[in-house]
Amino acid sequence: MDTCVRWSPAELLWRAEDLAETALRSPHITGVALTGSLARMEPLIHDIDLVVLHDGTLPIGGIGDPLTDMTYDEGLDLVYRDVFPTSIEERLKEQRGPVPINYICVPDRALWDCKTLQSLKKYERFPDFYLRVFTDIPLYILCPAECLLQISILQLIGQHENKPIMVARLKHSCENPDCIPQQTWEQCKDEIRARKNHHWHD
Repeated sequence: MDTCVRWSPAELLWRAEDLAETALRSPHITGVALTGSLARMEPLIHDIDLVVLHDGTLPIGGIGDPLTDMTYDEGLDLVYRDVFPTSIEERLKEQRGPVPINYICVPDRALWDCKTLQSLKKYERFPDFYLRVFTDIPLYILCPAECLLQISILQLIGQHENKPIMVARLKHSCENPDCIPQQTWEQCKDEIRARKNHHWHD
């Protein structure tokens, strides 16, 4: 089986922050958050997963760059022009360099509104994907000073060229059992990694 390129968190954090800064220039985008293996600070990482939060006027789904035949977890396949103006699309493609990027585009209301979060189920290819992103696995807002969300606690997760990389943890918190995934990341991580065909070299 062929190997694939992987990077350390230090090699990717600054790139994720740059992508977030660019994406936030796009109309209707209210925040960009880091999730997936980079948010979990795994030692070797295949790609960057970014949750693009918007004001509800943009589509829901995922953008994969580069395009592959791999099945991503977000159910509706989008392209850049569905979410970003052409000038921002070109800049994002330039900034990603050799690193594959997955953009997960959802309304920001999913952070605090149970009905919105639960409505995302109809876009899932795999059960509880969005519930897990918003309530279970780490989700860090990038460029918190630039976004419109109310942020209270900042956290330092890295540094690039003597500049701190600051984030804030986001989480949908409620008492509604319908917002809790049936399986946590810890319970299903081996299954998910096997599905992505990356388990063999972990």
